[in-house]
Amino acid sequence: MGFSTLIDVLGSMIVGGIILLLLFRLNDAGTENTYNNTGELMSQENIASIVSVLESDFRKIGYSEIIGEFTYQTDLSELVTYADSSRISFRADVEKPAGSDLVEYYTGSTNELLSTPNPRDRYLYRVINGETPVRVNLGVTHFRLRYFDGTGEELTDYPVVGGVQRIQIDVAVENIYAYDQEHYDSTKSQVFWRQIRLSAQNLNRR
Repeated sequence: MGFSTLIDVLGSMIVGGIILLLLFRLNDAGTENTYNNTGELMSQENIASIVSVLESDFRKIGYSEIIGEFTYQTDLSELVTYADSSRISFRADVEKPAGSDLVEYYTGSTNELLSTPNPRDRYLYRVINGETPVRVNLGVTHFRLRYFDGTGEELTDYPVVGGVQRIQIDVAVENIYAYDQEHYDSTKSQVFWRQIRLSAQNLNRR
């Protein structure tokens, strides 16, 4: 084998190696994009599920299928029984049979979900009539409530009792598992939803 032939063989091996590395990188990038896109889609679906329940319950504050159970003269403190930035309890008709139910939402501690790599995710709890809390873990990392009176003034003296006519709800959801677990923050997918001053009909009539 001549010297020039040997050079050609070595050159071919080098070029082939470079092409192989590029193929590996393209494959890895494609896998990462697929993983991240799937994570973002799941986050969007998860927040849609959470929002559907939240809006349904919150819009029923003060509502009852039993005629006359909530009259316009009802003291507002009987409808929103407790309210702060991350916890609320209120009266609404959400369960069968028809009647007044006590609905409560609050978030748990991040220490409850040490099994997931996301350091910020937590449970969102929904409690009906003091029964066993239903835990929702769909990547919830943020749940915040703000309250406003009839003039649009924010009520910040927690816990708020009376005067609530509008509620702002903020929810953030992140994918539970990221493509690069060691660099979670740079590869996570986050979806944020805000209901600006949600107004329940029975709160507005007071």
